[in-house]
Amino acid sequence: MPNCNDIPTGLQERTEAKEGFSGDPYKDTLGVLTFGFGTTFPITKEEARAVLCIRLRDSVKDMLKMFPDLWSFGNARAMAIIDMRYNLGLAGFKQFKRMVACIYELDWEHAADEAMRSDWYKQVKTRAVEDVHMLRTGEMYVK
Repeated sequence: MPNCNDIPTGLQERTEAKEGFSGDPYKDTLGVLTFGFGTTFPITKEEARAVLCIRLRDSVKDMLKMFPDLWSFGNARAMAIIDMRYNLGLAGFKQFKRMVACIYELDWEHAADEAMRSDWYKQVKTRAVEDVHMLRTGEMYVK
């Protein structure tokens, strides 16, 4: 979570209560597209990076729970696994049951094959090609 120590005590809680939270975009009373705690579109790159940081940390935590030896797989494989989790969400990642089983067995060839057989691979294209390469070889993808 971003550091909020410089915000006066109670301000964040009060604003959250007054704004309310919506994880889905909606139009406010003026018709402005809004989400979160009254955040309007567009958001700044800095705001988007703060959200990215939080979600990546969640992705890493989730994958460390599933694969306590995640970092022993090598940086490229760990990054591919985390990237897939980030892209698919935890529930979506867990649907790759055969791929996950192959990862537990350290069977990288078949783990990569299972990822390639998915709709995700067809939909995500270049990103998926890179992640599959990283799973299969243990090396970062280089164009």
